[in-house]
Amino acid sequence: MSDDTSVTITNNEAQGRYEARVDGELAGILEYQLGEGTVLFPHTEVHPQFGGRGIGAQLASRAVREAADKGLSMIPACWFVRGWIDKHPEFAGYVK
Repeated sequence: MSDDTSVTITNNEAQGRYEARVDGELAGILEYQLGEGTVLFPHTEVHPQFGGRGIGAQLASRAVREAADKGLSMIPACWFVRGWIDKHPEFAGYVK
């Protein structure tokens, strides 16, 4: 990713998803569903024109770290989130 590209990750609680925006344009999402002490991550998607820039990893990092900070057990149904957690074993103890 070039230094002149601004990526912003926000939690859109109303829609149950994290959103990545590049210079204001929606670049990708990571959906979640909260349960009783758990969070399910069913889907991550990065729009093709933004692929290869690490946006999916930024979404996963933000979502997993925030869930861990809240002490939530995680259900990474999305293969991408599961792969991100596999690469960051410090979060393995949160996986349900």
